[in-house]
Amino acid sequence: MDAVAAANGGPEAEERKAQRSYWEEHSRDLTVEAMMLDSRAAELDKEERPEVLSLLPSYEGKSVLELGAGIGRFTGELAKTAGHVIALDFIESAIKKNESINGHYKNTSFMCADVTSPDLMIEANSIDLIFSNWLLMYLSDEEIDKLVERMVKWLKVGGYIFFRESCFHQSGDLERKVNPTHYREPRFYTKVFKECQAFNQDGTSFKLSLVTFKCIGAYVDIKKDQNQICWLWKKVNSSEDGGFQSFLDNVQYKASGILRYERIFGDGYVSTGGVETTKEFVDKLDLKPGQKVLDVGCGIGGGDFYMAEEYDTHVVGIDLSINMILFALERAVGRKCSVEFEVADCTTKTYPDHTFDVIYSRDTILHIQDKPSLFKSFFKWLNPGGKVLISDYCKSPGKPSEEFAAYIKQRGYDLHDVEAYGQMFKNAGFSHVIAEDRTDQFLSVLQKELDRFEMNKDDFLFDFSQEDYDDIVNGWKAKLQRTSAGKMEVEERKAQKSYWEEHSGNLTVEAMMLDSRAADLDKEERPEVLSLLPSYEGKSVLELGAGIGRFTGELAKAAGNVLALDFIESAIKKNESINGHYKNASFMCADVTSQDLVIQANSIDLIFSNWLLMYLSDEEVEHLVQRMVKWLKVFKESHAFDQDGNSFELSLVTCKCIGAYVKNKKNQNQICWLWQKVKSTEDRGFQRFLDNVQYKTSGILRYERIFGEGYVSTGGIETTKEFVDKLDLKPGHKVLDVGCGIGGGDFYMAEEYDAHVVGIDLSINMISFALERAIGRSCSVEFEVADCTTKTYPDNSFAVIYSRDTILHIQDKPSLFKRFFKWLKPGGKVLISDYCRSPGNPSKEFAAYIKQRGYDLHDVEAYGQMLKNAGFHDVIAEDRTDQEDYDDIVNGWKAKLQRSSAGEQRWGLFIATK
Repeated sequence: MDAVAAANGGPEAEERKAQRSYWEEHSRDLTVEAMMLDSRAAELDKEERPEVLSLLPSYEGKSVLELGAGIGRFTGELAKTAGHVIALDFIESAIKKNESINGHYKNTSFMCADVTSPDLMIEANSIDLIFSNWLLMYLSDEEIDKLVERMVKWLKVGGYIFFRESCFHQSGDLERKVNPTHYREPRFYTKVFKECQAFNQDGTSFKLSLVTFKCIGAYVDIKKDQNQICWLWKKVNSSEDGGFQSFLDNVQYKASGILRYERIFGDGYVSTGGVETTKEFVDKLDLKPGQKVLDVGCGIGGGDFYMAEEYDTHVVGIDLSINMILFALERAVGRKCSVEFEVADCTTKTYPDHTFDVIYSRDTILHIQDKPSLFKSFFKWLNPGGKVLISDYCKSPGKPSEEFAAYIKQRGYDLHDVEAYGQMFKNAGFSHVIAEDRTDQFLSVLQKELDRFEMNKDDFLFDFSQEDYDDIVNGWKAKLQRTSAGKMEVEERKAQKSYWEEHSGNLTVEAMMLDSRAADLDKEERPEVLSLLPSYEGKSVLELGAGIGRFTGELAKAAGNVLALDFIESAIKKNESINGHYKNASFMCADVTSQDLVIQANSIDLIFSNWLLMYLSDEEVEHLVQRMVKWLKVFKESHAFDQDGNSFELSLVTCKCIGAYVKNKKNQNQICWLWQKVKSTEDRGFQRFLDNVQYKTSGILRYERIFGEGYVSTGGIETTKEFVDKLDLKPGHKVLDVGCGIGGGDFYMAEEYDAHVVGIDLSINMISFALERAIGRSCSVEFEVADCTTKTYPDNSFAVIYSRDTILHIQDKPSLFKRFFKWLKPGGKVLISDYCRSPGNPSKEFAAYIKQRGYDLHDVEAYGQMLKNAGFHDVIAEDRTDQEDYDDIVNGWKAKLQRSSAGEQRWGLFIATK
């Protein structure tokens, strides 16, 4: 127990006191019943203990740390095989009983200790398996955060953490006077472990990769309760790729996407037809009470609940998507039906022969490349006479159109015609195979779902956005179109070609830019765009949508070779007439969406386009991006694979609005991106942490609800007004906002003071929101995704540099402040608010918090001194802690208040002049 927290009587001290009192009471009778808090403990233990042990990775000869070991239900079993076991519990009588039972195992040591105590010392990188059974539910959220970070450090690379908890509600039936147990949702534990990172002394970063996540079958069998849930995690290098599971949970089946699907298909369903087709298809299985069903790709559980409740079957639902299983477990609460769920890959999962009476799968197997092997596994897992029922996407016989083939490839599907699909079942050993083409039914169901969805538009928009609505409607229409036509339509290309043939009648810059001020814009915009490109001297450049050659000649001056391409023949001919004297340039009339366009793989150094993708449909963009990644040598969610199976993706270098359009038209809608092709295993570092953890889109919106529209930093508009008033801004002043967030402060400075503001932020999500917030404002603000530690500007560029609660993330502040000094004009000012700390050495707890967050904190005086050392004068360094700590309802805010009021965390304001 932390002596400081205990002395202060803080919430952690109260938590530990309550938990100790609870377990001292329930440890008076040191029996299995007392430990499991259930009158049916003996019956449960008989089934549950071997099940839990069967889920562990091999630990033969390995080092095992058992946390919350109690009287030793698992200690002896672990000791039989492990090289060494450390059994730990904070109740002395329990660990003594454990030692009396299992002390004859010479490879086992016993320790009375509290896992939350900083005095608990386990050597880093020393443990192969950390095991706990009902431990975290007796810790506070903050205690879990700290413990998980320590566990990752204790583990060897490649080591495992297994834990099991009671979620949602109590399971045991023993009477309790008080119950301090935290019955959390499983998504809490999943999030904490998934987001935890640990670092070696050499800076190497490690994370936990989920191996399995399931409810304990014994509790489903005996008590029809899915709230007993276990996880197995593996310690891996942070750069390790999450593979297809990561794609499912971060792209195809994000939590918000699953909820959208459920609104269409009905409560509990994410596949075509919802409960209606489920009833029809399940009726064909002749299910009987007590039969065991495996649902492969179970989604959020609707079909499984139906089979268990209507037919009294026992259903095992597996899905590779963590998000799907999380929702399924939540939907199971209170149902009391015999359904268990597990995160599992059906291509690697194993079951004993003759385990199931039925295997059921809805619209899932299309993702599996090796169907014959999977169907052979199904055959082995089924009892004799068992049935398999699958609905799945197929294709028509014969060779698909080039466009549909590209769609299949882009999605990573493995599609077969209905007859060939049925033949694979026969080849696997199945008899009485029925293979039916249900396309007409599929079309009918799709149309009904779309009609019903459009009728309920207002209800949907109450919970979701217009963008969500449009995505679903467009997606359903695209499915209808592909299914009914068997191929994609070409009307999009016809319309675009007609449009540009009309506007290419007059082959001028004005016609190409579609703007009467084209000459003025081109003069500033063209050099700005070229300045954003990486070095392409002597390199191969592919220019898509080259038009009459505004950029072709400039590219040809430095490139090794340029291929200029456009689908309007008159435009590319005009380009050649202007730039044909560059012998390193070649010109091609071709449509980028055509499958006849052949570019050698891994042959291009730079692909350049200016106003191209806006003239393609969403699906055409997806196809083209996939091809561009392959053309490039060694967007965000596009992957490509070489012949060796190596996976590549695009890493964002920059994303910004074109300054010339901001300056001349006060318009932020001209946006450019620069991406680099990298291996999919390459670490994305701090930017990925920001966008996937600290500043996810949902988190940013939550912050904005607290701070006010446009703001994600302390005090919102009120402190912005106060601080900006100190800067003596004048019309035309140029301001750099470092860590601009979603733009509120920038809009204020531009609109109230007529300043020109450049807002930069490392978070892609922040800049995306800022650009959305800029629509219709007509103010002089430009935004860019950029790292302030590597970004460069000419000396004397800005009148003011402004930064709010951002620099705490920067490790080398002195170098950054020297850069600020160079970028500022003489007499220019810098204003920074930032998190600081009190003078002297921080407490162990606050030091651990700083380290875990990756912050670089200084006291207010030292911070001000760094600005002076960088060359600034008239430095004002103010401690604003007392003024600006707000009592907020959010737990994070309460923690901030606690750290600040305790005198450890400070909030500083700094103003300095060049």
